[in-house]
Amino acid sequence: MAKIRGHKVIGTTSKSKEAIGRATGVDELIVLDEAPGTSYEDYKSVDVTKKVMEITGGEVCTPLTLLCHSMRPLRPCTAAAMPK
Repeated sequence: MAKIRGHKVIGTTSKSKEAIGRATGVDELIVLDEAPGTSYEDYKSVDVTKKVMEITGGEVCTPLTLLCHSMRPLRPCTAAAMPK
């Protein structure tokens, strides 16, 4: 929906789900390590704010909450969108 409205979409995913993350069509994908013993993203492994600021050239972006599908039922995840 954000892309249809002309926004650049930045997503996050764990290394084991990188192919799935790229298949969603995001413009930029931040790949994180997995939390030890899980397939969940370890948000301490990468400074996501810093990466988003690098991608956007320091422009402010609007955080969005989306529903992501993994091997389990839908769970919340995050993405950021900014005007192109």
